[in-house]
Amino acid sequence: MPDLSHADTVQGHVIVTFDGHVLEKFSERTSTTERMIVGMLHVEVDGPDRKGRREVWFTCRPNKRGGGFNLWATGEQWPAVEPFVREVASAL
Repeated sequence: MPDLSHADTVQGHVIVTFDGHVLEKFSERTSTTERMIVGMLHVEVDGPDRKGRREVWFTCRPNKRGGGFNLWATGEQWPAVEPFVREVASAL
């Protein structure tokens, strides 16, 4: 499974990994990792907003509720981010 190295417009550089069972995000801004298991994962994509950005939500409950994290992607970044998001969503 692939990793996503992403220059998030809000959070700075992040690396998101997915092995088919566990999704993890490593962030340079917070120096922390966030981890979620597929059995409790919901994926939602908002946007594009008026600036062309999309917000991707990885949460434990539907409708952006529960613990989790989000990513921001500009219109130019979305073609590189979207296949990763699609792969994670297809594992649910």
